[in-house]
Amino acid sequence: MKIRVIRDKKFYKMVLSIMVPVALQQAINMGVNCVYSPDR
Repeated sequence: MKIRVIRDKKFYKMVLSIMVPVALQQAINMGVNCVYSPDR
């Protein structure tokens, strides 16, 4: 199986526009969980 590199800038912009908010939400969620963890 050959792996092709996609050279379409629009594709990468679309992927980033999906990934960045999800990663940001996960980071905020982790921070909130750390602050409000009951075992402190």
